[in-house]
Parts: sequence; structure tokens; C-alpha cells
Amino acid sequence: MRTTSRFIVMLLGAIALTAFFACRGDLPTTTEYSDMADAPSIQSVFPQNGARNISRNISYYIKFDHTMDTASVSDNFHLVEGGSMQDWLHSYRNGLGEPGAGHQRMIDWLDSIECAGRMEWNPDCDSCRFDPDSLLMPETDYVVFFRGGACDSSGTCVKTDHLPYGGYMYHFRTRQ
Repeated sequence: MRTTSRFIVMLLGAIALTAFFACRGDLPTTTEYSDMADAPSIQSVFPQNGARNISRNISYYIKFDHTMDTASVSDNFHLVEGGSMQDWLHSYRNGLGEPGAGHQRMIDWLDSIECAGRMEWNPDCDSCRFDPDSLLMPETDYVVFFRGGACDSSGTCVKTDHLPYGGYMYHFRTRQ
């Protein structure tokens, strides 16, 4: 029951953030971000956002629409257990993620709570698979956070400045 409550709180928080930014007019429009046409973007992920009953030994897949600089993608990819991510998001919302020393502390914290693992790339460097080093916990929410700073092979970075927390977030839940 406690885990279900945590998931509901995370879901409601995501909905509230989306509504907040939509009401403020901070969500991008096509004309406002017309320069995004040349920027790389994430085409698909697996498991999909909101997936449930996911195997504990899952590999996480990402497909991009450009050939990517693999090191920059690895540096900006984080798989984090949901409770730890909630703490991080709460601190970020309360001003610790502002540019400067506070922002760097938040990035260091994120690096310290992520699941260790390795990325494997296809020959075209437009798709990768992340394999955690250890089995994920049972019946646990996980968040994939993909920060800005990941760039394609020509140096053009994924645009995330229009997103809450400056990155893409996907979540899934493991099975027993």
C-alpha cells in the first residue's frame, strides 16, 4: 500500500508540474523552438514511460534521431530508484538546483544515487542499451532522468531547457 501511495504521489506531482508550466506558458510552441529542428531528440524508450510489472533484470533502451556522441549521452543518463529521486526533485524544487554551486551539488547528488551500469551502442550510435550492474529491487518505482548536455556527433545538444528540471523523465515499476 505504501508503495502504491508513493507512486500516486509521484504521478500527481508530475501532473501538477505539467499543469503549472502549461499555465505559465513555459511549454514550447513550434515557432518558439524552431531551432530545435536540427537538435537531436529521443525517439523512443523501453520500457515506456509508466510501464508496470517490468523484469528486475531489465535493459533500458533509448533510440535517438541523430548519431550521438556516446560519452555525452552516458554522462547525462541516470537511472534512479523512485524514493531517492523524489528527495532529489524536492530539493531541486526548493532552490538547490539554481545555477552555480548549488546546481553542481545537485548534479553530484544525482550521480551518487544513480544505479551503476554500462551502455552499449549500435554501430550507427543512434541507439543504446543501458544494463544495470545489479538486479533492480522488487516492486519498486524507478525514474530515468536524461539531462541536457547530451550531444550528437556534430556537437549539437539535445534541447531540454524548456523542460522542468532541465531534462526528460520516464518512470517504470518493477515486478516481484
